[in-house]
Amino acid sequence: MLTLAIAASSGTVAKPRARRPLFDAYPMHADSRVAEIVEAFGSTRDGQTIVNLVYVFGLLGIIVAASAAIKILLRHKDNEPARQRERTLAILGQALLHRSRVDANFHPMDTARLVMSCTLESVDENGLTLELPGGMDPSQNWVGKSMICFFRVPGTNGRPFFYKFTAPISAVRRHGEIRYLDFALPDQMELGQKRRHMRLDLPKNDIVDFRVWPGMDEHDPPCDADPDKWPEPLAVYRQETDSTLHVLDLSGGGIRLEYDPRQFPTLNDFLRRYPTLFMRLELIRLAPKLPCVYHMTARLRTKQEDFRTGSFMLGYEFTECGSTSTEGQINWIKIDPEQGIEDLVTWIFKRHLELYREREVE
Repeated sequence: MLTLAIAASSGTVAKPRARRPLFDAYPMHADSRVAEIVEAFGSTRDGQTIVNLVYVFGLLGIIVAASAAIKILLRHKDNEPARQRERTLAILGQALLHRSRVDANFHPMDTARLVMSCTLESVDENGLTLELPGGMDPSQNWVGKSMICFFRVPGTNGRPFFYKFTAPISAVRRHGEIRYLDFALPDQMELGQKRRHMRLDLPKNDIVDFRVWPGMDEHDPPCDADPDKWPEPLAVYRQETDSTLHVLDLSGGGIRLEYDPRQFPTLNDFLRRYPTLFMRLELIRLAPKLPCVYHMTARLRTKQEDFRTGSFMLGYEFTECGSTSTEGQINWIKIDPEQGIEDLVTWIFKRHLELYREREVE
């Protein structure tokens, strides 16, 4: 710069001394290679930064989404009791609308096997009320005990849905001659029903022959498989004749019968004297290997009066079933109350499916 200044003062411009470039030690192609390396290094650094940012923001997004999901799940969990309560009220409302029968039993069922066919009287947010069958006289000792209840409501195309619930008795009430049980609203409503408890409203033509005998001694039932060798039956039901004995419904664990007391004026005395009956039930054949004739001993569990017709509806529980041997003798076997008569349970289940399919076709 000093040379340039002197030259400028003298009026003559001198050429500055040539200086070697900084990268003059490398060939020209080396300069371009370095530039490429520097550019590549810068691009790599920027790309890594972008990747890091994407990773960070992605991680933050996952955390935010997980937090939102947890909040939703917690809110869903908090609302679950309310939704369950609404579902229970809706199902019981349908049962009330269709006047569904409720079969109630003390829980657990192996401690008491008294089955009561009740009517759902009312339902609200505070609980439900069952009307007991006539002849039932509950005591205040029932309060606090839990009962398991089975019922069904019609679904689409006539297909029924079976439900059950367990709830404690909160009160026992009486209005005139009618008794009521109050329950707290069940915590949950379970879909489904044990096959043993499935009751079938038997079509009249499903019964080929049905006879009952008074049980003189429950521990000494008839042993001859030929019913004609038994004493004179108390009542007989056949398809081709009118009968004072009617079968209302049937399950693998019991049967409900209807009697006209005008035909049996001493029925009440008879029931007190003979709480056990011997029965022979012949049903239509559904499968080649499925039995259609059943021998049972049954004990009276419920007695309900229909005040409109004056008829009595009697609920019997099967206690023993007879198995016919090759010698034509009946071997009596105690029935497991949790299982019922397995072959009869299978017959009822198959017949239920057949009737459902027939309604679907219609």
